Amino acid sequence: MENLAYISLRERPELLEKAVRWFHEKWGVPEEAYRAEMRAALEGRTPYVWCLCLDGEKIVGGLGVIENDFNDRKDLAPNVCAVYTEEAYRGQGIAGRLLRLAAADEAKKGIFTLYLLTGHADFYERYGWKYFSTAQGDFDDRPSRVYVTRTLETERLFLRPWGIDDAEDLFTYAKDPAVGPAAGWPPHRSAEESREVIRNVLSGEECYAVCRKEDGKAFGSMELMLRGHTRMTDRDDECELGYWIGKPFWGKGLATEAAGELIRRGFEELGMRRIWCRYADGNERSKRVQEKCGFRYQGAVTSEDGGIHHVNLLTREDWEKENR
Repeated sequence: MENLAYISLRERPELLEKAVRWFHEKWGVPEEAYRAEMRAALEGRTPYVWCLCLDGEKIVGGLGVIENDFNDRKDLAPNVCAVYTEEAYRGQGIAGRLLRLAAADEAKKGIFTLYLLTGHADFYERYGWKYFSTAQGDFDDRPSRVYVTRTLETERLFLRPWGIDDAEDLFTYAKDPAVGPAAGWPPHRSAEESREVIRNVLSGEECYAVCRKEDGKAFGSMELMLRGHTRMTDRDDECELGYWIGKPFWGKGLATEAAGELIRRGFEELGMRRIWCRYADGNERSKRVQEKCGFRYQGAVTSEDGGIHHVNLLTREDWEKENR
């Protein structure tokens, strides 16, 4: 896997005809359809991308982004299409890397939401895609599943869904005893444990990996815990903000920056009325993040493990006063 290269077709435009033939062989769609979409992307007539995985000069995986993947939900755009990995190369996370590359490329152009039509019921979840609805494909007998992925952007960061291929990066920071206990969870003991945490914990509807723009690597987590996933509220228009970042990134304002964007999404896009947050007694770093984000102190409570947590609240009215 270390010898594989992940590129956009813009980086190697001379591969256009090879890519056209490769996708045609895998999916049976006429070559001219692929050629037209790829040329439009290369010439800047669309903001979309085609991504390839190369083993030397051999294409072993690929996907594209197009306006609509031959289905009746024209309102759900753009679509990731033609996701394929050569059989001999499967099981190495190639599809996940390509999906991540495409999402990051589109986010840099201001396209933060991507959709995908598929007959698979569980494959894309492992890379953080969420089931959204169904759509009728033009060539299908029955409706297929539509998945969605969202990327949030700040000045220095991307916030995107966690994928199982983030396990090593998660373990790098989550094994540090200075990180987890302060946020209410024990240090991770292995990358496999981190992988299970991604599957079972960091899989919430509004849970995001905090990533550097320059390399897309995850070094922290931000989540709006919605009704049913927090004990702070049982209302649909209220939620709880939870977060942590790796120790090497402390003191740079990154947690505040990421939290600010997720708070914005909560109020502007999710219709939240109140966002709760808490920090463990003595966790001054977390306290300062919440103060900088405008949260107001509500009091102290005893947590599930018997510790003292301090509760803060940010209302939409207060947030709007500061962000008009």
